[in-house]
Amino acid sequence: MKSARYLGTLSVLSLFSSNLLATHSEISDHWDVLTEFVYLKRSKVTGRKLARNAEYPYCNHGCPSTVQISSSDMVNSLGWEPGVKGAIAYMPDTKSLYQATFMYVWPWEGGKSTSGDATVSYPFHNNYFTEDYNTADKAVAKYTSHFYTFDLNYWRNSATRGKDYFVFSGIFGIRYFHLQEQSTLRFVNNYLEGTSASNYNTSARNDVIGIQGGFDFQTNPYLNFRFDLLALAGLGLNRPYASAILKDENNTVYIRDYHKEHSQNVVYTDVQAKIGYQYVKCMNLHVGYQMFYASGLAFSVAQYSTSTREENERYYRRGYMIIHGILVGADFYF
Repeated sequence: MKSARYLGTLSVLSLFSSNLLATHSEISDHWDVLTEFVYLKRSKVTGRKLARNAEYPYCNHGCPSTVQISSSDMVNSLGWEPGVKGAIAYMPDTKSLYQATFMYVWPWEGGKSTSGDATVSYPFHNNYFTEDYNTADKAVAKYTSHFYTFDLNYWRNSATRGKDYFVFSGIFGIRYFHLQEQSTLRFVNNYLEGTSASNYNTSARNDVIGIQGGFDFQTNPYLNFRFDLLALAGLGLNRPYASAILKDENNTVYIRDYHKEHSQNVVYTDVQAKIGYQYVKCMNLHVGYQMFYASGLAFSVAQYSTSTREENERYYRRGYMIIHGILVGADFYF
């Protein structure tokens, strides 16, 4: 009886080993090259009042009817911008996958302007702090934001991707992303003797590197169709840099000029949902949605300050952003 049990056990192990080797040997394409076109919108930023109607008294608790330009207006004006994403993956067997991904988005550009008959002002706490920002005839705000990211990941698959009905993949890796911004706020005064115009410029830069983990759930319910849901979360280290330069009297006088940086933690997530169609054996076409969230960043529009004291210079570096939109692309296997 013992020999029969041993023989049965060896038979089962032999069958399992042969099936495992067959599964590993059935993979014919070891490389996957991804190309995608993305169309993304940049949103969310800390609210700041940047221009108001000077005819009304200053209000500490917010007077929406007097605010003519805000940082939210500038972010909302950024709209949608195209970008590209590329990835290359190596699959030594059905269970493992090594992937490198890069995404670049064309810079978002936006702004807003307002005008009045010497009624436009910046909301400083003290009207005697500046000259050109008190009773201006026009204010023009411009905003530029630039983003790209790169990550390296290892995937561990529960089954054969693209073939089995359900496939769950655990993902672990590292990511780097860069966010750089510039803001310009220009106040114009039309005096009898000429025009005086001064700028309040701010900038910010974030370089984040972190570790991340998550999963990808894939189902292949129909021939040539597949559905993917990917979710990643990470913790990174950022050393945000910010600057603010405030000029006055037709840009001839420097009132404020500071540059600051400080290390801090960043939390981020990346979520993607895709629907794919196996057009031919070596190519899969897909469309989907992507959302990237990050918290712990410095934004240029968040550096504007209403204080008239140098010791209260604003260095805001705990903002959050959302980048989201559609993607269209193809995977090529060989």
